[in-house]
Amino acid sequence: MRRATLAGCVLLPAAFFATQVSIYNDSPFPLEVTIISATGRTMGTTDVFPQATIKWYDGYGSNYAVSQTPYTVVFNCKHDGDLFGVANNIPSGGLVSANSSVGKKFCKPQKHEKGEKKLGQPPQGKFEVIENY
Repeated sequence: MRRATLAGCVLLPAAFFATQVSIYNDSPFPLEVTIISATGRTMGTTDVFPQATIKWYDGYGSNYAVSQTPYTVVFNCKHDGDLFGVANNIPSGGLVSANSSVGKKFCKPQKHEKGEKKLGQPPQGKFEVIENY
């Protein structure tokens, strides 16, 4: 009985730790980032300024019946939605940068129009900006 209690004290807290992915926009373009799980579930979407680093947290941690890792991170051009690049096989705790993704890695010049949706809309999912240059 004592062994079971000790094992529960060691293993149970691990279930409460959230997974995370650090995302660095090392491009000169504002990008929209989408994190997709290994099962194809969209885990979160947010905007990332050029030269900014954010962290995405999965608030559910390891409380899934099926593993959600590795993740796919999709970078889209903010102003027109065109694909910038895709990074596959990102582990929990991993770091991914926009320019390390596979794709054209370019966004068309932005045309300024009235009523345009501005960068910095509220994120969907749990994100934290950790650096802004």
